[in-house]
Amino acid sequence: MNRPVLFICHSLGGIVMKKAMIIANERLMLYKSLLHSVKACIFFGVPHRGADIAYWGRFVANLLDYGQLGLKVNKNLIDALVKNSPTLANISRQFVERGTQLQIRTFFETEKMGNQVIVDEDSATLHLPNETPVGIDGTNHKTMCKFDDAESPKYRQVWVAVKNLVISVALTSSFIEPPTLSLEQVLHRIAGTCEWFSKHEKYQTWFQEPGGSLLWLSADPGCGKSVLASWITDKLSALSKNSASLSCKTCYFFFKDDSDEQKSAVLALRALLHQLFSAKPHLLEHAMLIYNTRDSKFVNEFESLWKILISAAKDPGSGNIYCVIDALDECGVSTRNQLIRSLVQLYSDQSVANHISLKVLVTSRPYREIERNFKELPTIRLKGEDELASTDNDIKLVVRDKVREIGRDKGLSEDVCGELTQKLIRSADHSFLWVSLILYFIDKEHQASKPALEKYLRDIPSTLDEVYENMLSKAGSDNPQTRKILYIVVGAARPLSLTEMNFAFSIKGHHSSEENLKESLEPSIQNTIKGLCGLFVRIIDKRVYLVHQTAREFLIKLPEDPSHLSPPWKHSISLYESNRVLAEICLRYIFLSNFQNQALSWEVERRIKSDTFSHSLFDYATSYWPGHFKEV
Repeated sequence: MNRPVLFICHSLGGIVMKKAMIIANERLMLYKSLLHSVKACIFFGVPHRGADIAYWGRFVANLLDYGQLGLKVNKNLIDALVKNSPTLANISRQFVERGTQLQIRTFFETEKMGNQVIVDEDSATLHLPNETPVGIDGTNHKTMCKFDDAESPKYRQVWVAVKNLVISVALTSSFIEPPTLSLEQVLHRIAGTCEWFSKHEKYQTWFQEPGGSLLWLSADPGCGKSVLASWITDKLSALSKNSASLSCKTCYFFFKDDSDEQKSAVLALRALLHQLFSAKPHLLEHAMLIYNTRDSKFVNEFESLWKILISAAKDPGSGNIYCVIDALDECGVSTRNQLIRSLVQLYSDQSVANHISLKVLVTSRPYREIERNFKELPTIRLKGEDELASTDNDIKLVVRDKVREIGRDKGLSEDVCGELTQKLIRSADHSFLWVSLILYFIDKEHQASKPALEKYLRDIPSTLDEVYENMLSKAGSDNPQTRKILYIVVGAARPLSLTEMNFAFSIKGHHSSEENLKESLEPSIQNTIKGLCGLFVRIIDKRVYLVHQTAREFLIKLPEDPSHLSPPWKHSISLYESNRVLAEICLRYIFLSNFQNQALSWEVERRIKSDTFSHSLFDYATSYWPGHFKEV
């Protein structure tokens, strides 16, 4: 389910809705997608008093008075409510714990029904920061959701509130969730590593000083920046679970230049705002101001999104907002420069920075261009490349932990484990990535005898380039199937799913229809990829990735090296050729007979896109063929 869901409930209907939400939370495997789609609710006279069980007895008694007023009341239901009033109290209490992510409008009655108000203002209100309570003048529990006509003041009051809520939900949906970052995409953190960073003087200054602040962590490739960024995100997020820090919110975005969805600062801002507004819906009013003047166009405008973020951060009710932005160097140059200029402008003006609750942590490689753009703020940089002692200490922890694990699994002696540990620590050259890859290869080795390991240790490649050459050497540089997979993975606008990769890898010029193409599909594309590319290509969450960002840089042919004088695989993949291969794949797929002579109306397109197996490459081919074609 992709559309946002909004519940409108009256009286006991609200209790049914709350119980449904509680059940959905308890059975996430069944109802996660539905629960994720529920964005808002509107309550009309719904009793929320949860802690006072005696209240529920009084509420049920009031319902019984309905019968005395000549209203229809289900006697069996009332009897059940009397017996289960502790259950009702528990439902309300549990919903308060689970309703903080919703946008809530609460309407309460203002007139008595008989001689009492059935659900008074205090009982009808959840008292949550994401709730807007509104009294409907001149209404009781029965008449509060009944209107004479569309022009009545009561109807207009409710209509405006509902309309604004719907717009607010639509706005939230206009922003995007941050792409899921699989644990396998970020190397697993070993206990004790990264802690030097949170103890560093510059981090402590950034974290503790009042108002807004910016910290830029730079470090060389393969030094564990993303592991650290992931850990610090979790550490800051844990603050919100501390009762003394409930107003904190941590947002994050990890740039990836192998995906169009993760290399734009515009998309990064949309993801940050989505997280912020989902946690603090009342801040959406800052987006409403832009929406009223720019309409929905603003979601693709960096300046508008930045204004919304800063306006929300200045709101007294925003609390502390922590934004962790990883791999800024992988952001596209144009929007990256916009983001850096905006950060510099914000934090250069102390009169503004001191009165804003936005703290931003950025990681990147120490590129000269990024350094030049940040030059007006020299004191906010923490140079990871100068913290070699801390990096080496973390590498020792990683090596010792992983070698112990490998030793247990393979039955290695303490002497062999000790020799392996020392060899890897001596050869690491401050690179987490090199160590992690070598440990991964050793773990996958079938032979675990001492002579076999000694030979492996003697032949360990000393650089990342040598590691990557060895990984691909078994396939051979002249293997066209290996090259086709690498052309696709390197040039793809976003990581392909296994099914998409199977269709892209298998399609040839002689295929005339999908039925014809399906006969040529690989029985197990995962095994095919592994056989052709070894460990150089990884499958994560059923999507295809290179083993690391540096692997992509290793493959891509440099403009100054057109004749390719490097080793067999280094700089052997031309981006021009990658785009040509992908453009050809996309166009061949689109021109299959299944898609000819069809007017792609919205309904036809929706039906095709919903059939994820029969038309598994349709979404990628139709979305990205123009970009690939343009490059060739």
